[in-house]
Amino acid sequence: MGNEVTPIDVGAISVPLSSAMAARVSARARKHKQNLTEAVDALLVLAFRNIDAASIGGHKRWDGVSAEQRSALGRKAVEARWRKEARDDLTVEQILAWADAHHKRTRKWPSVNSGAVDDAPGETWVAINQALYKGGRGLPKGSSLSKLLVEHGRK
Repeated sequence: MGNEVTPIDVGAISVPLSSAMAARVSARARKHKQNLTEAVDALLVLAFRNIDAASIGGHKRWDGVSAEQRSALGRKAVEARWRKEARDDLTVEQILAWADAHHKRTRKWPSVNSGAVDDAPGETWVAINQALYKGGRGLPKGSSLSKLLVEHGRK
């Protein structure tokens, strides 16, 4: 799963995305009450605006880059933006539940070095720590995974 390519029709073009990315795009569209075309179109506009801004004025980075290559880079930019933007908000309760499950499975509390969160596909402990530290994804800033576990009696 995640390696199949699912074309998403956006007006006159078709945007090939992995099935996992297509699911994220769809979830993001629902979250923001957009239809799929609006959601993908908004990201394409942002991605191509950035590519065009870099290529205007003969930026040396684009010398010899074909239209097909620029298109592929645009798709990669769209997917990268969706990966960043499409992540759901986190709650302390959810993080603690994942930590408890990790501890039950490994007999160790998770840390930033614990890798992927087994109970949350696409989520990592380092990303959770970053959200706690910097704030974001529904969490206030100024904490960390370690602090959260200590504050809630897990360590």
